[in-house]
Amino acid sequence: MAYRLMQVLFSVFKAALMIILLAGGLTGCNTASPVIPPRPENTYSQLSHNRFMILCYHEIPTRNTSSIYAVNIFTLIKEIEYMRDHGYHFVGLKDVLTAREGGNPLPENAVMLTFDDAYEDFYMNAFPILKLYKIPAMLAVVTSWIDKPEEAKKYGKLMTWKQIKEVSDSGLISIASHSANSHKAVVINPQGGTGPAIYCKIYDPKSGTYETEAEYRKRLFMDFSQSREEIARHTGKAPAAIVWPYGAYTGIALEEAKKAGFILNFTLDDGAAQVDMETLPRHMLTQNVGIAEFARSFKMNFLPKYPSHKKSDQAEFDEDDFDEKPSGHGYRYFAGGGESLNDNANSDSGWVCLSDRVTPMKAVQVDLDLVYDPDVNIQNRNIDKVIERIYNIMPSTVFLQAFSDDKANGNIGSVYFPNRVLPMKADLFCRVARSISIRGIQVYAWMPTLAIKLPDEKENSKLRIREFKNNKIQFSHSWYTNRLSPFSPEAVKKLETLYEDMAANAPVAGVIFQDDGYLNDFEDYSNAGREAFLKISGGKLVPFKDLTPEQKDKWTDLKTDTLIDLTEKLKKKVRYYRPTALFARTIYAPVLTKPFSEEWFAQNYEKCLKNYDFTVVMSYPEMEQIKYSDKWFRKLVQAAGKYPDGIKKTVFKVQTYNWKKKKWLPSREVAGWLRTLIEAGAWNIAYYPDDYTVNEPKLKVISRVISVRDFPERKDWKENGLHP
Repeated sequence: MAYRLMQVLFSVFKAALMIILLAGGLTGCNTASPVIPPRPENTYSQLSHNRFMILCYHEIPTRNTSSIYAVNIFTLIKEIEYMRDHGYHFVGLKDVLTAREGGNPLPENAVMLTFDDAYEDFYMNAFPILKLYKIPAMLAVVTSWIDKPEEAKKYGKLMTWKQIKEVSDSGLISIASHSANSHKAVVINPQGGTGPAIYCKIYDPKSGTYETEAEYRKRLFMDFSQSREEIARHTGKAPAAIVWPYGAYTGIALEEAKKAGFILNFTLDDGAAQVDMETLPRHMLTQNVGIAEFARSFKMNFLPKYPSHKKSDQAEFDEDDFDEKPSGHGYRYFAGGGESLNDNANSDSGWVCLSDRVTPMKAVQVDLDLVYDPDVNIQNRNIDKVIERIYNIMPSTVFLQAFSDDKANGNIGSVYFPNRVLPMKADLFCRVARSISIRGIQVYAWMPTLAIKLPDEKENSKLRIREFKNNKIQFSHSWYTNRLSPFSPEAVKKLETLYEDMAANAPVAGVIFQDDGYLNDFEDYSNAGREAFLKISGGKLVPFKDLTPEQKDKWTDLKTDTLIDLTEKLKKKVRYYRPTALFARTIYAPVLTKPFSEEWFAQNYEKCLKNYDFTVVMSYPEMEQIKYSDKWFRKLVQAAGKYPDGIKKTVFKVQTYNWKKKKWLPSREVAGWLRTLIEAGAWNIAYYPDDYTVNEPKLKVISRVISVRDFPERKDWKENGLHP
């Protein structure tokens, strides 16, 4: 009875709405629309001039559907009414372009509405509403979908070119490119994994090769140019903006879009936009959320989840990994990174902001050496096992080894991705990284900072760090013996190339610089380093201990800054392909609690906070021979808390293995350490190592503290026949 009553009420409401629309002449005819007067200004102002929010919609049906990307017409009206009630001003693409060129600035509390994919229900439902309210908007069109409607049926019912021209001619709707034929998945690695066509280089299984950069550029430019020409031919107006399919783009894509004639590009990154930004972030509305949840997120400007230099990380997708959806845990991705690339999921990825505060990081550092096997079948089984374990733990982040160190001696002579510097042991990193990230977990490439061993022994010896001990210049004898000198331009070039090739091969969320990025007080007396040292020492080759206090400070500062400068160069290379990548730098615990220890490591905690998105402190009590670990952990957190953003930007990583005694630490003890850090005020925690082959640390124990699931123990309850 109640259900029948709801149906009747819905029908009445729908009929009343359609009467209003028809009376206003809004169903496609050209009669004038009634003007809804603006609401009084709200005294609460969030967005200043030329700063604005951009909302992204897809399907606008008349009732709820199974599509997570659908926002029904009634919800859209509620959201519009909420924004009008609270003094927000709707602006269009033309307004943004005018403000960008120095014309009239955008008003305070400006909002821009965008609609992707050109569904027919935009024309039938959203367009009449926009005309009624006199709200400008932007419509992103995939031209190949419109050109071939039979092939495009799998994406849903789409508009025709006639309808697209009509909305364009209305003066309210600006048409943008959503690519010509790049809103799809392509094969990106030998294992058959897939990713967004614009975001990734294509792998050809027949030739066993990847696209070259020149081929990749040519493919993008042709696609962008074709879409722009097609839209201009049908509407009479060449589009000024491109909207990235899946919100995924690279630095090269930005360059090619600009060459093709696009002025603006739109992403699915977090936060508010500014008219002078190169890429404009949008927030995607999904799941037809209630107006209360919409209002809460809107008032917070859909804030980014992590403290960083940028809006967000990139989404990562894999078509063959969409057979199951991870539990909702408040993180950026839906169904493993946003929009799936299968036939039934055709809308763009959206990183739905489910929290109004910065989300703490909970990270696991994983060795790929445990996954590699010369037998491909065994290796594939290993991949499945490690992915299953990580998914069962469900951390927010995985620091994934991108290199091989199977002898555990710190001498890195090969890596797990195609590159021009070191031998590739196996093309493994991209596959595992994407299979993890598709499940809603951020993946940082764990990369060496200095410790690589070049295949040419003569070249390697020339570029290595030297130490000055016992009046003798020799190769360094510290733990990472084979490190290249950060003072050497040749060595820096090698590292830059390695990082660039990693980023080109694997669309990662970030990079974590390994702890080999240090120079002790005996280093660096290599040829390039010694030249810099002699300028400080007055031309004298003397041990560090014999320098004056002033000279010691200068030499220490120079080494610290040279290492940071190196990582800045490496970051730049990564951002060439992954513009939104985050970066973490690993440092030793004494650097945090004893600033004078900078002399021993050329690491400075305060400078790390300023130069990296995260600083990972190796909080290893066994390694540091700490007697009272709980007290020590609290001391670390207290020390970080003395710096601005110290807590937000510091990750405290604990050990799970005693390398000296060669045994695993009790899992409950490790979990206790992590809880102690959290109780002391730490936001971000991590542990290393993790070994899926021996279940260390114990899954049931460690997941309860490192998982981002609200109730990670529910699986345990089910296994034991209990109920939560």
